[in-house]
Amino acid sequence: ARLVRFGPEEHSLMLVLHHAVTDRLSLLLMTGEIMQLYDAFDAGRPSPLAEPPVQYGDYALWERRRLKGPRVEALLAYWRRQLAALEPLELPLDRPRPAVQKFAGATETIVLPSAALESFDRIARRSGATRFMALLTVFVAVLQRYGGQTDVVVGTPVTNRNDPALERLVGFFLNTLVLRVD
Repeated sequence: ARLVRFGPEEHSLMLVLHHAVTDRLSLLLMTGEIMQLYDAFDAGRPSPLAEPPVQYGDYALWERRRLKGPRVEALLAYWRRQLAALEPLELPLDRPRPAVQKFAGATETIVLPSAALESFDRIARRSGATRFMALLTVFVAVLQRYGGQTDVVVGTPVTNRNDPALERLVGFFLNTLVLRVD
């Protein structure tokens, strides 16, 4: 955290957090709590924040207890079966790749007309799907077409806050869900 002072009445608080220690909801929670604390302290009031009912360490302990012994072995066996005989996705190259990979990516922004998005959302709803599910389906279909393979695996982050006590807790709760689409 760094507080940058631009002038007597102008400051900016910068927080840099690695994605391995926080998730989006935690960032939103922290921002809201910092604003509440600032307003309270600026007015000379005590902290308005209640003590959280659980701490992140409690969650870590629950996870450790849940994922040991026969249960974790059964889960590992399940995923080994689900991902057995999986072939890597081979996408065609648009140019020769360098001998040493540089991992230099790029971003492409596409703005969809609102009418197209509304139409897409209607199709998703008719299928009983969310916009995310429908977009993921399109993404997998594109991968299958370009790769010439029908059996494709993608990973997607899921929130993993399946206990109400975790809803207002700051920490890293994301889990990557593996989806095999044939």
